[in-house]
Amino acid sequence: MSDSIIVRVTLDAYDMASAGRQTQVYVQIPEVARVSWLLPADLFHRLKDRAWPEVLDVTHEYVTYGGAASNSASTASWAAVRKWMTDDANHDEMQSAWEADHARRHPVARKLLEENGRLRARVDEVERAYTFDTAELKRRIAELEAERHETNEALSEITEALRERQAAPVTVYRAEHPDSGITLGHYGSQAAARAHCEASAGRDHVLAAATFSWIEDEEDRVAELVAELVRDTEVTTGYIVTALELDSEYGEEADQ
Repeated sequence: MSDSIIVRVTLDAYDMASAGRQTQVYVQIPEVARVSWLLPADLFHRLKDRAWPEVLDVTHEYVTYGGAASNSASTASWAAVRKWMTDDANHDEMQSAWEADHARRHPVARKLLEENGRLRARVDEVERAYTFDTAELKRRIAELEAERHETNEALSEITEALRERQAAPVTVYRAEHPDSGITLGHYGSQAAARAHCEASAGRDHVLAAATFSWIEDEEDRVAELVAELVRDTEVTTGYIVTALELDSEYGEEADQ
């Protein structure tokens, strides 16, 4: 077994008996257990960026209340994982492992980690080079330790910034024709949502040769597609794009 704590959340078709995709939560704790669970697909986006202890808490709910398939081996392994997590020191160790893994996956943080490694190597080099000059050795080591401390502080700031970014609301854009009760789709950019509306409107033989433009209501965050059939004469098409702000995390106050 590897000597590192690992939790991975992936989305794919793992179960041949299932027609759709599922969310796999894979957990590896050295000398404790290695186990994976298949959860509903819609949990993937909820779990993929969460801290590992939080991922295990959500998984435990589905394991406990029958939301995940199990067998005797996986049940025993999961019990070992939950027992290990009851120790606060182990819980903190998993949190630290997640922070280190998260930092390695971020380009800027990864660069700082590499720089931290180079500084450690330089400390070793200085220790070898100044074996017989104790005063110079102490001075040089102090300088390098100060540099490493600055690098660690920068790494901590980036990790905190990543956490805040994950907690920020997410904006999606809904393309629709409300008069017909048709929702065309939800998109991560306003341009994509508008393109879908224009393509749908262009299929109407009356609007096929029209020139399209958009009227925006910034207060309601709604844009309406209008068509110019003859010069300086515009008609509404019924297609709109609405900006929706979604919470990235669950809060109890949302149920109030």
